[in-house]
Amino acid sequence: MDLNYLHQRLAVSLVQAERATCEASQLAHGELARRYAAQIAEARRVVCCEEGAR
Repeated sequence: MDLNYLHQRLAVSLVQAERATCEASQLAHGELARRYAAQIAEARRVVCCEEGAR
């Protein structure tokens, strides 16, 4: 997955969580942000492993 896309979605999710007016929305957007961050970390790990294998 494109890291730029993931970073953009992470930023949007964080802003939406911050601006949410109810707890359910805050939690939902916060969870989305957490999952995007996990995908970014995994993508970086994969890239680092691939570069180390060269």
